[in-house]
Amino acid sequence: MWLLSAKKLVKKVAAWCIQHWRWLVLLVAFLITYILGGRKNRSLLLQAKLAKDQYKSEVNIIETAHKKEVEGRKKAHKKHNSAIESVARTREKKSEALSGKKLKLVNEMTDDDVQAWLDNNNFEEK
Repeated sequence: MWLLSAKKLVKKVAAWCIQHWRWLVLLVAFLITYILGGRKNRSLLLQAKLAKDQYKSEVNIIETAHKKEVEGRKKAHKKHNSAIESVARTREKKSEALSGKKLKLVNEMTDDDVQAWLDNNNFEEK
């Protein structure tokens, strides 16, 4: 039984190490610099801190750029949709106006106008 418990514990520790490998690397680097003690090793710790700070600032920059890009895409999408709606409304208005003009012309035409048009275009009655 104790072997199964030990196996389970080893698996848990391995999973934690996989998830937190960066911290382990920093911890090992810190321990090495602490054990060796000296000014050169203190500079390694300082470099590790600077690298960590640089990483955090890069992450913030990336997240900010991503947010700006998403906002820009949303604005462009809204602008595109509004342009499409505007074109559709304009097309509908022009279509209604054209239909009204056609209806008005048809209502104003007389039989003489129709006959004159047929005669001008060389249509013959059968």
